[in-house]
Amino acid sequence: MRPIVYGPDTPRDADAFHIDWSKAVEMQVPVDHASAPYLVSIARYTNWDPPSRGLFAHRFRLSSDPELDRLLGLVHALPSLAPELAARLLARSSLRVALRPFGEGTALEDRLRAAAFVWNDPFVLEGTLARHLYGYGMYRHFYEDHDADAARSLARTFVSAWSTSPLESLVPLETRAPWGAWFDEHSCTDRTFLLLDRASRAALLLAFSHSD
Repeated sequence: MRPIVYGPDTPRDADAFHIDWSKAVEMQVPVDHASAPYLVSIARYTNWDPPSRGLFAHRFRLSSDPELDRLLGLVHALPSLAPELAARLLARSSLRVALRPFGEGTALEDRLRAAAFVWNDPFVLEGTLARHLYGYGMYRHFYEDHDADAARSLARTFVSAWSTSPLESLVPLETRAPWGAWFDEHSCTDRTFLLLDRASRAALLLAFSHSD
């Protein structure tokens, strides 16, 4: 998150990093929605039946790779890196198996790239997730039954359960664009969060979509 010194050796794009994306993920497992009160609340206000249809949550671990670490340390300063990081990590690593409901191969990578993921400041990560939950719903919303503090508390607990690393280690990315067939074609509230922790290597992919 700290400012960087720009110079002739500053990478200009993701091709400057020699990363074997096929080995970028060591472990992965679907998240049990019932185990996270934040996700339980999201599910309560979706109009999907079953609620899990509009909620995708997948936990994974990043491999130890100096070049990947170097990229993660520069995403905040070089806007061109975030879209490529998301596209290559999700479409080229072993995560691609879990993401088959979204798409496959180069088509999936192209859709991810077009979704243009952006870096989200870790200072506001909890607030971003809280605000997402607070306004969540289509025919009934979280805010109709709870106050803003409840949303903030659920988001804070959710983030703490994912990572206890120093704030500077977190690399959150997000997009509001649908990037695969999993998203409902009539939804106007699609959102995806890709949360990466440089220190612990813990990572989390969250995708939300509504159906009218």
